[in-house]
Amino acid sequence: MNSMERKLDAYAELVVRTGVNLQSGQTLFIQSSITAADFVHRVMRFAYQAGASYVHVDWQDETGTRIWYEMAPEEELAKRPDWMVRVYNQLLDQNAAFLYVLSPFLEDMDGIAPNRLDLGSDALYAATADVTNRLMNNEASWTVMAVATKPWADKVFPEIAEDKRVERLWETLFDVLGLNQENPLTVWEKRMKALAEKAAQLNKESFRFLHYKGPGIDLAVELPVSHRWLSGRLENKQGVFFTGNLPTEELYTTPLKRGVNGFFKGTKPFTFEGNVVTDFSLTFKNGEVVEIESMDGADELRRMLQFDEGARFAGEVALVPVHSPVARSGRLFYQPLLDENASCHIALGHAYSSALAAGQELTAQEREEAGINSSGVHYDLMIGSETLFVTGERWDGTMVPIFEKGDWANTFKGEDER
Repeated sequence: MNSMERKLDAYAELVVRTGVNLQSGQTLFIQSSITAADFVHRVMRFAYQAGASYVHVDWQDETGTRIWYEMAPEEELAKRPDWMVRVYNQLLDQNAAFLYVLSPFLEDMDGIAPNRLDLGSDALYAATADVTNRLMNNEASWTVMAVATKPWADKVFPEIAEDKRVERLWETLFDVLGLNQENPLTVWEKRMKALAEKAAQLNKESFRFLHYKGPGIDLAVELPVSHRWLSGRLENKQGVFFTGNLPTEELYTTPLKRGVNGFFKGTKPFTFEGNVVTDFSLTFKNGEVVEIESMDGADELRRMLQFDEGARFAGEVALVPVHSPVARSGRLFYQPLLDENASCHIALGHAYSSALAAGQELTAQEREEAGINSSGVHYDLMIGSETLFVTGERWDGTMVPIFEKGDWANTFKGEDER
């Protein structure tokens, strides 16, 4: 077995053991592109070694999806089959684990009328809203991860020889995931422990406000009284720990829907429906985005903000130091799963109720009463830089430095970070 094969196996094992943390007798549901079949088969083998009772793969065909958007009657685009929702709910009821294998930039929707895309996405949101809430409330273990694809590698490494790009992207993924180190599972256990300790320290402070300052940002974020900081190590309703994103370097919480005021200029591009927006800024008043500026993506921003009422409000704030493994790669990945772990960010759209005390049990009405946002979308926008300062304001008005020049303030650094 060559080095590439060993690392792919290590990645698959990490997904099963650290990602969804599959338990003996559990079903694993995998959603993946058919182009990632080789990797998915590796995951299946490790899942059965871990004691899986059954592994079901929901294969996605990007070409078939495009044909559907191009040719299906519009009234059919606005529908989603009931059986899809029933299957998801049944799997959740049976305590299945969910793995989402991303294959970035394979889906090509260029030339398809925006209204047809909107019909399909709106129907999918309406059909799966309850299922999405159940997953976001951690009723089951779930993990999102990515595999290298040729279109993605072309975006990330345009300057190197075309036939070397996919291999370079794989090697970069292995590096940021710690798969080039000995005992990756142990590496991740230590990483998760360090993040959990920082989350506990932030939760002990119970800040009322976060203040973001620096060139291109002046933002005040009010937090719910019952907010709590979470790391990538989550706990499902059965008390099993899992890792929602691989990789993960963030600590995050939920802001008050009406509690964001100020402005920021994005520090990294983001993608929306396949379009890359590289230059943008947003202004908030009483939580709502009231002004946008963009040299190259104003139309995309407006469409994103118009998805529903909640798309104009924030649902997450997250802290990530500028020296994280993803940041050290020096690459823009054009994929939130990676880019959000290289930068502090704020997300527009749906809020994680799990970031409130006992929030997993909140109904839709209780979410509204708690003052957190609900939406059919969740878009991470990067605001971190080496010039960013973040200060926490306690309820008595005292200020505590959290981030200084894009890194943890000394108070929040572990012994090996000082």
